[in-house]
Amino acid sequence: MTDTPHGTAADLSYYERLGEQIDMDMTATEYPEPTDISDDPNPGARLKRLVYQKRVFERENKRQTRIIVDELRRRGTSWNAIGELMNISGEAVRKQYSQ
Repeated sequence: MTDTPHGTAADLSYYERLGEQIDMDMTATEYPEPTDISDDPNPGARLKRLVYQKRVFERENKRQTRIIVDELRRRGTSWNAIGELMNISGEAVRKQYSQ
């Protein structure tokens, strides 16, 4: 096997296939479920999957937060009250979530 700065050629091939699988997982559905990483003996692959899961979680968290903030505003909740719930200023919430 030829060594590269990032590991062996076999490692790179493995990560390319893993990246393709993760890409398919992400595009198969709008909000993919996290995958179990414990069964993969390759620590690099487990790390890649954790990074992927973090992105999925952050995207879903952002989407759900938007839905809840919009609902609270429709119910008449002030930006300051929403900010208190989120542990940030009402002005920061207003800037981020106002249409």
